[in-house]
Amino acid sequence: YNNLFLIVELNYPHGKTIKDTLLYKMAKPNGEFLGSGFSSLKENKLWYKENFTFNETGEYTINIQHAMREYGKVNGIMELEGITDVGFRIERINNQ
Repeated sequence: YNNLFLIVELNYPHGKTIKDTLLYKMAKPNGEFLGSGFSSLKENKLWYKENFTFNETGEYTINIQHAMREYGKVNGIMELEGITDVGFRIERINNQ
């Protein structure tokens, strides 16, 4: 696959929910994988919600699922071959 489709659901403490469908390029047109690393193992940092402010006090939850399917098929793929690990990190941006 050249692209990765994700559905991300962000749940606010007071009940508001935002659901986004995201598209990330994972490979060049020639099939070469993007990202850093050696050989066929690559690491990618995929950005979501830049300049976001946590404006409600309480616990936020984030659900991430892929939305990949085979070409011409309706049903999604259960497990993505080649994906070894997924993480989520919040980074503070220092605006100067």
